[in-house]
Amino acid sequence: MKVRALVLFLATFFCVHLMYDWWWRPRFQVYIGEENGWLDGPWLSFIIVLIISVFITLTLIQLKRRRFNLYFIYVSYSLYFVTMIFFLFFKSVGSYGYYIGITILIDELKEGKIVEALFNILYFVPLGMLLTRLKRSVFFLVSLLGLFLIEISQYSLELGYFDTNDILLNFIGLYLGRFLWLQLNNEIELYR
Repeated sequence: MKVRALVLFLATFFCVHLMYDWWWRPRFQVYIGEENGWLDGPWLSFIIVLIISVFITLTLIQLKRRRFNLYFIYVSYSLYFVTMIFFLFFKSVGSYGYYIGITILIDELKEGKIVEALFNILYFVPLGMLLTRLKRSVFFLVSLLGLFLIEISQYSLELGYFDTNDILLNFIGLYLGRFLWLQLNNEIELYR
């Protein structure tokens, strides 16, 4: 089992490293700014890739066993919320505006910017998993109201754009997370 876990980790590390260099780091620098040259340092890149690889490896092992450690879940969600706050409120400080309508999303998908759309969906899946105890109607109301408030906050505090496409894509992510957890809930055991 240890050899399999090591092989899984090495394969995950390799894939995450490729994704990091190809996709994530260039976009992260856009959010932070080019003046922060420390982002190009090899140690920061290595640490980020290592943390993501360990997280993915542990998640896959626990999924295969159908048992999740509660401490792992607490740590994972803590890191998730810290990064979510960063991406929601600190990635575009000083730039603001609004995009209303779905035509911008369609244009972006035609231009090949599907990765950003997928990120907007996938990043809200874990939050959707947390909201499964809500009744369906309450889930819809809380989700849409929360997403609307996030977008209004970004615009009014000059921390980003009010974008109806973000509301749509983030809601799809929330609903997908809720759906996945409701499907997996009976098959996964939580333990300390």
